[in-house]
Amino acid sequence: MTKALFKFFTVLLAAQMLLAAVVFLTAQSQITKATLGMGLGLVLIWVGLGGWLSYKFKNSVKRLFSTLPGSPAWKFFLFSLTLAMLEEAIAVLMTNTAPLYGLGLGQAYITASTNYWDTIFGHSVILFLPQFAVWALILKRYNFKPLQVMLLFGLTGTLMEASLSGGSGLLEAGMWVFVYGLMMYLPAYCLPKNPLAKPLRWYHFPLAVILPLLSIPLAAPLLILLRAVRPSINHSLLRPAALDTFYLLLYNTGKLTPRLSPG
Repeated sequence: MTKALFKFFTVLLAAQMLLAAVVFLTAQSQITKATLGMGLGLVLIWVGLGGWLSYKFKNSVKRLFSTLPGSPAWKFFLFSLTLAMLEEAIAVLMTNTAPLYGLGLGQAYITASTNYWDTIFGHSVILFLPQFAVWALILKRYNFKPLQVMLLFGLTGTLMEASLSGGSGLLEAGMWVFVYGLMMYLPAYCLPKNPLAKPLRWYHFPLAVILPLLSIPLAAPLLILLRAVRPSINHSLLRPAALDTFYLLLYNTGKLTPRLSPG
């Protein structure tokens, strides 16, 4: 079942990227072209290159992981956090390529800010902290397979994106499952199996998707503190449904107005 779902989302991602590439090549609007170019760049670098590196060197990384001090759960948390920060670095880099398309910064974007620190402290990675903690606790009690962890957190990420885009993020599930899932695949692979783990039941799988979402409010105190000491966090771009090809198709035909940053 897990491998079948992985193949399904792989095919879905390929179809989505093919459609995005077609729109990219035929788009008349530079905003459309730029937003799609940024999203395609993120997928090529993070999912394509990052996914390949994660698979090819997973055993070497696992050996290194086992030699590091600290509990497995704590190391899993920090490793996931590191990968999330790396993914956001790539995404922010893509947002800052707007001038390559003849646009000003903020006219096209796939992150909430062109500033890396504002993005991770105010809009993205900070919200992952309680979710990674929840997964660290889950994996102390249950031996989910690494590919299962990847798909489950990928679905959690898809639901988060859907909540930001009015539901259209569900149409981009192929992309989001891999973008989010790769933050946890390698950390989960590196964890040693717990011989005392409880057996998995069917209801553990939907709970593993929902529980991280329910933990997000736990990040609120830290977010409030950071926004107080770093006011620039409060000034963000209007978030688009990044790489929402269907939205961009409508915009490209003139049926919708572009989503631009304020000011």
